[in-house]
Amino acid sequence: MNKIIFLILFTTALLSDIKAQEPDAFLTPEEMRYRDSIAAINIDARTLREAQESYNNGLAQFERRQYNEAVQSFKNAVRLRPDFLPALYNMGLSYFASNQFSEAYRSFSSILAIETSISALFKRAETSLAMNELDKAMEDYTEILFEQPDNYKPYYEIGGIRFRQGNYDDALQMFNKAILLNDEFARAYNDRGSARLLKDDIAGAIRDYEKAIALDPELVFVYNNLGSAKKKNNDINGAIEAYSRGITKDPSYFIALNNRGTIYMESNQLDKAIADFTAAIRIKPDYEIALNNRGIAYQKMKDYEKALSDFDSAIRINASYALAYLNRGNTRELMFNGIGACADWRKAKELGLNLAERYFENECE
Repeated sequence: MNKIIFLILFTTALLSDIKAQEPDAFLTPEEMRYRDSIAAINIDARTLREAQESYNNGLAQFERRQYNEAVQSFKNAVRLRPDFLPALYNMGLSYFASNQFSEAYRSFSSILAIETSISALFKRAETSLAMNELDKAMEDYTEILFEQPDNYKPYYEIGGIRFRQGNYDDALQMFNKAILLNDEFARAYNDRGSARLLKDDIAGAIRDYEKAIALDPELVFVYNNLGSAKKKNNDINGAIEAYSRGITKDPSYFIALNNRGTIYMESNQLDKAIADFTAAIRIKPDYEIALNNRGIAYQKMKDYEKALSDFDSAIRINASYALAYLNRGNTRELMFNGIGACADWRKAKELGLNLAERYFENECE
C-alpha cells in the first residue's frame, strides 16, 4: 500500500515538473535561432508597417500644407525606423516649408551621415542659403560637383552666391560653366545678364536677357530686367516695350508697373506715370517706392496735398526711407513750410542722404 501511494506521489511530482518546464527546453539551438528570427521579422514587419503609415500621413499633411503636423508624422516614422531616409528627407522639406531652417538643416544632415545623397546635399545647401550661411552652401555645392562634375546646377548656384557677395567676375565664370553644360538654361542667361549689367556690359546684358526670354517666355522678371538694361542704354521706347511685355504676361507684376511709371514720369507723361504707380500700389499697398514715386508725379503736377499724402504713407511704411523725407521736404518748401522742410531734410541727412545734407546746409543753417 505504501509503495502504491509513493508511486502515485512520484508520478504526480513528475507530471508537475513537466508542466512547469519552458518549451525552450525541448528546442535545439538551431530551432531556437529560427524561432527568434521569425519573432524579429514579425516585429520588424510591424514597425515597418507603422512607420509607413506615419510616412503616408505625413505626405498627405504636406500636400495640405499642414507642415507642423507633417513634421510630427515623419518624426514618428523615423522614431520607428531610424534608417527611413525618405521620412528624414520629407521631414526636412516640412521644416523648410515652415521656415524652421535649423531643424531642416539637421534633417538633411542626418541623411548625409548615413549616405551621400545628392538630393539631400542640394536641399541642405538651399537651407544654408535661406539662413544666409553662404560658406556652408558653397561646401555642399562643391561636394556635389566632386560627385557630379557635369551637373550644371551647382555652377549656377555658386554663381548666385558669388553674385550675392558682389564678386561679379567669379559669378560670370560660374554662369558661363552652367551655360556650357546646359545652353538652354534660361535662368543662367538671366543671372549672367544681371552680372554683366553690374559690370557695365549693357550690350552683353541685353543679349543675355533676350536669350533667356527666347528660351522661357514665362519668366516674367526677365522682361523687367531687360527693361532696366534698355533704360540704362537710353533706349526709352525699348524699355517701355520690355516692361509692357512683362505686365502683359503678369498684370499683377507691380515692380514692372512702377518701373514703367518711372520712365513715363521722366518723359513728363505724368498721367500715364500716375496710372502705373496707382496700379502698383493697388496690387501692393505697402510698396513705399511706388508711393514715393507717385508723390513726385503729383508734386510735378503741383498737386501738393496728394504728394504730401503719398510721402506720408511711404514714411509710415518705412521710417528709414530717406528719399521720401527729402521729397516731402521739397514739397513742404513749395508750400512755404520752411520749418517742416528743414525738419525733413535734417532727417534725410541723418539717414545718410548726401543730397539732403546740401539742401539742409543751403536752406536751413
